Amino acid sequence: MSIKRIAYFGMYLGIILGLSLIPYIGLITIGPVSINIITIVIIIASFHLGFFGGLASGAFVGLGSFLAALLYGRILFIYFDIAFLPRLLVGALIGVIVIKIKKITIW
Repeated sequence: MSIKRIAYFGMYLGIILGLSLIPYIGLITIGPVSINIITIVIIIASFHLGFFGGLASGAFVGLGSFLAALLYGRILFIYFDIAFLPRLLVGALIGVIVIKIKKITIW
């Protein structure tokens, strides 16, 4: 892993944690449910950094969601397995989709 990829991953991590922890920016709360806009960052990180970038981005979105639930008292996501595992699976699924899309040749 080159220094350039580590720097890009650090930038994505900063964006993800910023969107996760600042209220009403990355997670729009409507009642007890939060709409997650951070998935767009996972998609961009997956296209840019590959499968492991998407997987790690999904893991950090889950971690940010868990920390936001602890800080702001969101009862639905206060359990680690509910906050972390679905976001990790979203990152893995997006990474697999990116791999399949990159194999398709149009020209």
